[in-house]
Amino acid sequence: MSDFSCRANERLLARYVMENKLSKTGATVRMFEDEDSRGSAARTYPVFGCPRGGTTAVARCVGALGIFMGDDMGVNFEDPLFGAGNPKKRDTVKARNKAHSVWGWKFPNAVNYLDAIAPALRNPRYICVTRDVTANGLGISARDKNFDDVMAVERSLQNTQRNFTFLLRQQRPSLLVSYEKLIMKPEEVLADLSDFLGVSPSQEQLDFALDGITPGRYRPAHEKGNSPKPAGAGAAARKDRSWPWKKATRST
Repeated sequence: MSDFSCRANERLLARYVMENKLSKTGATVRMFEDEDSRGSAARTYPVFGCPRGGTTAVARCVGALGIFMGDDMGVNFEDPLFGAGNPKKRDTVKARNKAHSVWGWKFPNAVNYLDAIAPALRNPRYICVTRDVTANGLGISARDKNFDDVMAVERSLQNTQRNFTFLLRQQRPSLLVSYEKLIMKPEEVLADLSDFLGVSPSQEQLDFALDGITPGRYRPAHEKGNSPKPAGAGAAARKDRSWPWKKATRST
């Protein structure tokens, strides 16, 4: 990124902070929150970030908390209609808007096409997942032999900057979710995430979300990507868990 672009981003960010449009919660960072958007019956939640950057874990939490995230999803929790292979994403958005008042999808590199389809999205509320750039870079280089570790870390930095610039430019309600924070403080992140989604999850949904964030334990998505399985022994052991809700939340 050029020095000019960096200075332009710094000016944008400084202005938005002065206007109180960027705020930090205990475990996540919320940007451009808007009460009209929060209270709307129609809401769309794109989940994006960096490849190998924790988007699957966060998207699984969004689905477990009751948001429709697509059909025909595999272990990576990606709806193929929002992948790189579908050139008619606007048509898919129109169909989803007709079928669901509240819905979302996950694709790590969605920033590649979000500008093009943003006008068709109904009240978009963006969820951008971040990850430590060294860990992310090592994940990229381990998966793609075209990258050595240093090149992969540089790619992670570039992707993160691009995602953040997109959010600054859009000025839409957005939630920055750290993958590391999700792993280390899952209750706090799930509380913030539920509040941003406008849902009041059941204990079963919270337990299902917790069960789905551990790498290596990902299961193929359910038919509709939303429904938690019946709570098992692991959930029973957590029945007394204290959830740090920051404020009263609203059911969809």
